Amino acid sequence: MSNVLPEGCLPRFFKGKVEKGFGRGGKDLNCPTANLDESALGYFGSPFVDQGVFAGWARVDKGPLYPMIMSLGYNTTYGKDNKKTCEVHILHDFDKDFYGSHVTAVATDFIRDMVKFNSIDELKAKIAQDKGDAGTVLSPEDNQKYLKHPFFADNNNEGHQKSAL
Repeated sequence: MSNVLPEGCLPRFFKGKVEKGFGRGGKDLNCPTANLDESALGYFGSPFVDQGVFAGWARVDKGPLYPMIMSLGYNTTYGKDNKKTCEVHILHDFDKDFYGSHVTAVATDFIRDMVKFNSIDELKAKIAQDKGDAGTVLSPEDNQKYLKHPFFADNNNEGHQKSAL
């Protein structure tokens, strides 16, 4: 696991509305994701990296704060006909989809760069490792710290707040 980023990059707070994606996360990868609308990309301005896999915390609407992993970038394993995305996988079993809901989140740890995999099985194995890596860097104390952060308290989903702690 790599954690080398320019100083001041993390934590990065962001939010967006959940849109329907291709469905590959749940169907192909055993990793259903909340595909956030393009407004979420606006939270990742300088200083930040263009792409990567991150760990952090997320909530759906005003629900509980759960651990998450997020990919930010291009899904090159699936070809060249894609656009930059922000996809959040919340490490919790939900009983239904939440299209149209708002996800509010904070990326706290850099896990790895985005890379093109030679096969879907190779990608699935790496995602499983990413989930494990997230479990090693995220602590219950962090959950409480971020749950009390004003970004999560003010969950009106209006405007952008591009800030670190």
